[in-house]
Amino acid sequence: MCQDANLHRLLDDGTLLIAVADGAGSASRSKEGAECAVQTAVDYLAERLPGTDPGHVEALLLETLTVARTALEALAGNGLTAGDFATTLLLTVATNSHVSIIHVGDGAIVAQHPDETTLDVLTAKGDSEYVNQTTFLTSSDYLKTAYFSSRPADSVRGIAAMTDGMQLLAVHHGTNSAFGAFFAPMFRFAGDATSTDEGLVEFLLSDAVCRRTDDDKTLVLAVRV
Repeated sequence: MCQDANLHRLLDDGTLLIAVADGAGSASRSKEGAECAVQTAVDYLAERLPGTDPGHVEALLLETLTVARTALEALAGNGLTAGDFATTLLLTVATNSHVSIIHVGDGAIVAQHPDETTLDVLTAKGDSEYVNQTTFLTSSDYLKTAYFSSRPADSVRGIAAMTDGMQLLAVHHGTNSAFGAFFAPMFRFAGDATSTDEGLVEFLLSDAVCRRTDDDKTLVLAVRV
């Protein structure tokens, strides 16, 4: 069963919110945890982000992680612990002034520059090159390991957010650098008005992809048009 979850929302002011989560393979209710984390985070940001000073976005994103963690703890009971809902969480906020991200655990968020060639990995290098070996939102040190980064909006044309199943194909673990040959067609696809979600699903389920990774695969793409 796929234990990934993702959610995006476009706010009235043009701000884009993206949340991606990967439930721990060793946790019995991690799919539910991943879905709870992305829903809680996006709802919280949608309510509080509009009007927030860019200088306060990091504090708001850290607060959002805590709110999502609390939501996971609320699921516990009847013999279940918060750890049974363990999940990673990656958040992206793209406003007219800045693109900011925060994450706990593995997975990656990649930015494409306006030149459509240069790529930056906005997330920190993963804990491990192996899947399901990372820090989770339910870990005791989740805030200590949380990684934040931000940059001006005009330096970003495209965003790709992914769980570690895709990270293995798209980002070099040793250098934490993005593979241009992978992302060039992905961002072209995202910028093509005729592209469909079904086309992306077909790619993710293709033999070429599945031969290289047998983990759950989530990829969310966005470009400015």
